[in-house]
Amino acid sequence: MFDRVVDILSWRKKKVPEAGAVLTEAEKTESVSQPSPGVSVSALGQMSVAEFEQALTRIEVAKKVVEVREQHAGMNRNRVKRLFRGIGLAALVGALFAFLSPSGPKEKLPIDKVAAAGVLLPVVGALPGASKTGHIAIIKISGGIGGTLHGPSVASNTPLYLDTALKTAEEDPDLAGVIIEIDSPGGGVSASEQSYRIVKAARERLAKRKVKLIAYTSVGAYSGGYYIAMGAGQGNFYADPGASVANIGVIMTMLNTSALGEKFGITETIVKSGPLKSTGSQWEKLTPEQRTMLQESIDDSFKLFLEAVSESRGIDMPTLVRESQLPVGRTNGGWFSARRALDKKLIDGIIPVEDLYKLQASALPDQQKFKNVEFVDYRARLGVFEQLTMETGRISGIFMRNLFSEMTHRDQPVRSERE
Repeated sequence: MFDRVVDILSWRKKKVPEAGAVLTEAEKTESVSQPSPGVSVSALGQMSVAEFEQALTRIEVAKKVVEVREQHAGMNRNRVKRLFRGIGLAALVGALFAFLSPSGPKEKLPIDKVAAAGVLLPVVGALPGASKTGHIAIIKISGGIGGTLHGPSVASNTPLYLDTALKTAEEDPDLAGVIIEIDSPGGGVSASEQSYRIVKAARERLAKRKVKLIAYTSVGAYSGGYYIAMGAGQGNFYADPGASVANIGVIMTMLNTSALGEKFGITETIVKSGPLKSTGSQWEKLTPEQRTMLQESIDDSFKLFLEAVSESRGIDMPTLVRESQLPVGRTNGGWFSARRALDKKLIDGIIPVEDLYKLQASALPDQQKFKNVEFVDYRARLGVFEQLTMETGRISGIFMRNLFSEMTHRDQPVRSERE
């Protein structure tokens, strides 16, 4: 369309004489005998040459804008195509890897040992007879807590990783201490409960060897993350000054659109063996009996959580149960800064993260045995499929953040859920 308009205006500019110019008879004849491309001379009006030049300029600029927009749109389409091709390729390779992997029982989760501090640190207060170099194991829990002890042998399986890493560390004859670093928003009920028991059992085994185990958070140990920290026992949980902890509780959420279905005539046909079988159905109202069942399940899980807190923090159960229903209670689901948590006896001390290794190099080891210590990070080795999954998730996350950045801007949440 723009090309056609430009042709017309260019033609008209040539045919309209300058003001005061005298046309010869031949020019007049040519002007009339050669019609404009697609329009009559009279249809263009009585525009001057200057007006035609302005109109031509505006049309050419508009044409260029459209070209640039089309080019930009094409680039965006190509980016999206490449993104989805990459995601599809990663998923295909992952599926092939899973399909070609040998079946049958797998080996335990592989653990890599990586130097954490990078240097030997002296054990302040070591006795004259101490001569050995000890190793302090660093075992990190970050992100959501999930999996089960007998679940898949993958790095994201929290109970399996904890159990494997702790037992691997215990094989070290020169183990001088263990630090469980927890930065987690929480996670599944079963995974959190199992992880707590694993840490507690390891602490009791290590105590027989006079090896100390502590828990630490530099960012936040919420809900299930706090639950795991309780396995370290009283006097063994520390936090960075800027960290937050607690969020003690259990939550279950489900989407229910039954009211919406009634409004628009949308229903779900359910054939079930009993009245509680369809609990949680999206298009069915939750009955009192169903709600009672869910609440009982929540209460049982919450009781286990409170028992762990009571044992680890030295707070009696009746107090914790009572505070769970108070607006300002320690166990009502709220979380607290490190300072407030210390005041409420939810942690045992505040240590800046930059001082953690330096302080624990002298606090954890047996001063009769170790002269120096080094810190060793026990990391779960990612498999090929996990690496592909994580990379695919990272690429997808970047795409979705760019796509919805203006619609859903949200700061990092300080929320923990055990679902």
